[in-house]
Amino acid sequence: MKSEPIIDCFCLWSDLLGFGRTFEEGGWSLSNEKVRKIAERLAAIERMLFRSNAPRQEYVFLLNDGVARNLDWPHPEPGYLSGVLHWLQSVLTNHWQINAIERQNGHPGMRSVLCSGQRMDLRESTKNSLSQVLAPESMAEHLARDISVYSPQQFQMNLAFSKAYLLESLGSKAGLTGPNFFIEDSLFHDLVQICANENVVMLDGKLEYQTTTETTDHRHVFTILGNAQSKRVLRLAIEFDAKVVEVNHRGIAAKLHKVTRFQPMDENDSFWFDFCGYNFEPTPLPSSYAKDGSLAI
Repeated sequence: MKSEPIIDCFCLWSDLLGFGRTFEEGGWSLSNEKVRKIAERLAAIERMLFRSNAPRQEYVFLLNDGVARNLDWPHPEPGYLSGVLHWLQSVLTNHWQINAIERQNGHPGMRSVLCSGQRMDLRESTKNSLSQVLAPESMAEHLARDISVYSPQQFQMNLAFSKAYLLESLGSKAGLTGPNFFIEDSLFHDLVQICANENVVMLDGKLEYQTTTETTDHRHVFTILGNAQSKRVLRLAIEFDAKVVEVNHRGIAAKLHKVTRFQPMDENDSFWFDFCGYNFEPTPLPSSYAKDGSLAI
């Protein structure tokens, strides 16, 4: 096999909770009414996903009650930071939307783990039946249309995907509890690297970045703020629980941060999505942040 290039990437694995229990209660049969109703939850995932995904930047893989979302980040590539942050905003928003709907319908919600890593393309994403069997010419056209092997190229040798999947599957036993959104620590180091590359190409201002700690309510805040001609042009803020989940499993030594709130780029300083309550009403900015609304870096 020829040597393939290594591609840096971010990958999110999200899993709807409570599916296994429902299957057990329903005898693992789609004839059971309770099991069939699970399809409604899956349909909601797809509706929310297709409203908030980033189709020109990411690759999405839906598998039963889970969804994987991959973003490659080539470097250096001028202007790429904006795309990365819009994708990060997309996955956070989508997680929040799905859990808000899940809570409204009395379901246990979805858990997500976002990891940084590398991947490699190994083979084509699909194979048709014609490539695997000898067939008469009369059947060739039909067999060429018949896809018999699905192997999404972006997920074939994707270590970020593998990490996210393995870590999420550990669940509450490893401290990854409930329908929460966890981000691997190394992803922030990669974001800092992308920000550093971006500094070189901005001609009308500068981009500053750092992590800040809010000790009043025991939260950590990671913010990226862009300035151009003394005006804010790009900003993303994510707030985390102060307790870091440390996992050492199958050679994966990871520190995971649980998202508690998220401030999107297209909203003002007082608007945050609450990842603890998943209510449709936005949560106000804490008074402890009011004097330093920029949270800037």
